[in-house]
Amino acid sequence: ILCISMIASITVSPAAYADESSWDVPIVQIDNNVIRVTADKQTGRFIAETISGIPNKASDDNKDLLYADRFQGPETSYTSVRIDGEDFIFGNSYGFMGLEGHYTTAPCVDSETNTIISQWAAKGIVITQRISIMNNPKLPSVGNVYIDYEIVNKSSAAKSVGIRMLFDTKIGSVDSPALTIPGEGFIYKESEFTGDGIPNIWYAYNQYITPQIIAKGTVSGEGLTKPDKLQFAAWGDVSQTKWDYTVNSEKPIIQVTVDDL
Repeated sequence: ILCISMIASITVSPAAYADESSWDVPIVQIDNNVIRVTADKQTGRFIAETISGIPNKASDDNKDLLYADRFQGPETSYTSVRIDGEDFIFGNSYGFMGLEGHYTTAPCVDSETNTIISQWAAKGIVITQRISIMNNPKLPSVGNVYIDYEIVNKSSAAKSVGIRMLFDTKIGSVDSPALTIPGEGFIYKESEFTGDGIPNIWYAYNQYITPQIIAKGTVSGEGLTKPDKLQFAAWGDVSQTKWDYTVNSEKPIIQVTVDDL
C-alpha cells in the first residue's frame, strides 16, 4: 500500500463504486455522476471513487481512487493537525468527554454546494473541512475533488497551526499503484519534495504499461496552496505517525517496517 503525505504550516493570530447500502458505518456521500466522495460521519475520513470515468471507456467505471474497507468505512486516509507542536488527528476525540479535541459539526452534506462539511476543535482552534466536487464546463466528463481547510483561532493568544494530509492510494483493485511525476518518471522508492522542488501534479496508474485507470493529484495551482512538503512513502510506516516522517530513499515504496525489523 502506498501513501502520499503533504504538510502545510501556517501561523494564525487571534481573532470503487458503492451505494450507501453497502457500508456498515454511518456515512455521507456526494457525486456529480462522474466521481463520488464518501465520508465517515464519525471520523470525517473519506475516499473518492469513479462512477462513469472517461466516456466510452468502461474499464474505469466504478473504481476506487483511495483505499477503504466497506465493512469498516474510510479509515486509512486521514488528516493530522499540529497546534503549537502538539499533534492531533482531525475528527478524533481527545480528553475526557472530548474536551481537548472534538467535533463541533459532524460531517454533513450542504446540498446547495454539493459539499461535505465538518468542523473540529482543539486548543482554541476551530478547523472546518470542506470536501467538494469541482466541475469543468469544458470537460463535463471530469470530476475533481477539492479539499479545503479553514482555520480559525478562537483563543486569546497567537497559535502556530499545521495540516498534514495522508492519502492511501488505491486505483481500482490495485492498492500499490504506479506513481509518477511528469519529468521525474515513476517513483519506486520513498521520496520527498520540498520548496520549489514540489511538483504541481502527480499521477497514479493501475499498472505501469497501458494503464486503464488513471488518477491525477493536483498539488498547486489556481485556488490551491502549495504544501511545505510532499512525500511518497510506505503507508504502513507513515501511517504510524501523526506528523514527522523521515523517508528512506533506499526503501521500496511498498515495503513496510514491522516492529523495527
